Amino acid sequence: WKFTSNYITKENLAMLDILAHNNWVRPICFTTTIGQENLIGLQPYLYKEGFTYHLIPFKPDTTTKDQLGKTNSLVMYDNMMKKFKYGNFKTAKYLDHESTTMFYPVMLTTFLDLASGLIKDGHPDLALKVLHKYDGEMPDINPGLEVADRKIFMAKTAYQLHDAILGKKFVTSVDDYVTDQLDYNYNLMKNNSGDFSPQTVQYCISFISGLADVTGENHQIALNNKLKAQMKDYETKFAAILQRGQ
Repeated sequence: WKFTSNYITKENLAMLDILAHNNWVRPICFTTTIGQENLIGLQPYLYKEGFTYHLIPFKPDTTTKDQLGKTNSLVMYDNMMKKFKYGNFKTAKYLDHESTTMFYPVMLTTFLDLASGLIKDGHPDLALKVLHKYDGEMPDINPGLEVADRKIFMAKTAYQLHDAILGKKFVTSVDDYVTDQLDYNYNLMKNNSGDFSPQTVQYCISFISGLADVTGENHQIALNNKLKAQMKDYETKFAAILQRGQ
C-alpha cells in the first residue's frame, strides 16, 4: 500500500494511527459516500459489504478497473437481504430532493454491485434474488439520466439471469422516462425555448439505442422493434441537432 496524497491532514494522521495500532481487532469501515480523497490509496483493499466499504488485507486484484465496485459478496448479500431495513422508501407519498438525487442512486448502484459481485463469484441464483429485492423495496423512479443509465445495466443483468419479465420492466421504466424527456424537448425546440437541451436529447436517443441493443441481444422481438421505431422517429425529429453534435 502506498499513501497517494502529496500532503497529509489531521484526519489522515488519525487514520494512519488506526491502521498502525488496530491490529485487525475491530473492522475498519468507510461509508460508500466518502470522497476518494479521504481513502488515502486504500481502494485496492476496500470491499463493499452493503453501504460501507470494509478494509480487508486481501491480495489486490489488479484486473479490476473499478476498485470501489468490489464486493465481499456473500457478507454483503446477508446484510442487504436480511439485515438492512428499507422502510417505506417504495411507498412514501413524498421523497425529498436528497432522497431522490443522492440516496436513491446510491441504493441502485449498491444493488447492482452486489448482483455483479454474486455473478462473478458464481452465485447467479442469489444475484437474481437481489434484483427482485431491489424491485420490491425501491420505487420505480428515474430522478435523472445517471439513474436511467444504470437501470439499462440492471435490465441487461436481469436478461442475463434469464428473467425476461423483470428485464422488460426495467427497460420499460427507462424507455418511459427518456421518451418523456425527448417529447418535452421536442416541444421546447419547436417553440424556440431557451430551456431546450441538445445534450439531453443526445443522451436519451443513445439510451434508446442501448435498450434496443439489450432487447435485441436477448431476443425480445416485439420490444426491440418498438425501440428501433422510436429511435428512428426521434432521429428524424432531431436530425438537425444530431448532425451538429457529430
